Amino acid sequence: MKAKYLFGDIVVVNKDEIGVIVKTWEKEVNVKKGNYAYEVYNRLSRTIQEYPESEVERYRIRHKELSEEEIEWQKI
Repeated sequence: MKAKYLFGDIVVVNKDEIGVIVKTWEKEVNVKKGNYAYEVYNRLSRTIQEYPESEVERYRIRHKELSEEEIEWQKI
């Protein structure tokens, strides 16, 4: 199984914050493949934080923060 996101992909974290993938790696959990983790540069906080794949979404809109309407569009 391949990683869903790669270096440079723009993503949404923490429901409404925009970030960029800076590192992708596969974590080994009970020798199960496909458990990826990502380091994401968060534009709002200006920090790099680690997120599991389940907490990262593909970004579809181009602003620093998402408005409530944009959050709804993100869910589509």
